[in-house]
Amino acid sequence: MAFEERELAHRSRHRKPGPAELNRKSSTSIRTNQLAENQEPERAA
Repeated sequence: MAFEERELAHRSRHRKPGPAELNRKSSTSIRTNQLAENQEPERAA
């Protein structure tokens, strides 16, 4: 059982990310960019 889990983890690490994973990464990066933009005016003011 442990071997199978390790094998699945190893395989998933080399697998190309699917659309759902790419969407999740892009949405989080967009969110962090918006947060950074929101914080800059406060710093400048």
